[in-house]
Amino acid sequence: MIFICLEDAIVNEKSTIETDMAFTNGLVNLIFASSSTDPNGAYCIQFAPNSKNVRLFRMYRDGDIALGEMSSNINDGKYHHVKIEKEADAVKVYVDDNECLNYTFDADKESDKEFFNIKTGHMGLGLWDGAVSFKNLYVDKKEETPKPTEPTKPTETPKPTEPTKPTETPKQFQ
Repeated sequence: MIFICLEDAIVNEKSTIETDMAFTNGLVNLIFASSSTDPNGAYCIQFAPNSKNVRLFRMYRDGDIALGEMSSNINDGKYHHVKIEKEADAVKVYVDDNECLNYTFDADKESDKEFFNIKTGHMGLGLWDGAVSFKNLYVDKKEETPKPTEPTKPTETPKPTEPTKPTETPKQFQ
């Protein structure tokens, strides 16, 4: 079993992870929310050979949290585009632009509680007993845009100022 988690915590409460992946055998894991570089307890999306299932689970912990379904299995050795949209309380998974899993986390459910504590987390890739190829891996942190504020009205009209004069002669380069 091989897992690689990025050292930097780059996934925030609203991130998109995208990659193209190709495999024929083995269990392929995309870690999208981990509180550390240790995958123990990480939230993962898993793809298995000869299966249409998309599995959401916590590594080494709770078993299945949710199962989604693709229109066909994807272990054909061809590249398939996988997109994971992580929100503060939900995750959506798309394979080849088709939504195949949509799950909203529940703060009262034991397997979901820790998800709400991962404000900034690690992402990673994993493989068990097989071979996989990834290309075009992107992580897009959707930064919160501040709400526009009302412009303030000046209390008095500003007085024009005189331009400042340079204190030294500009240097000329030749």
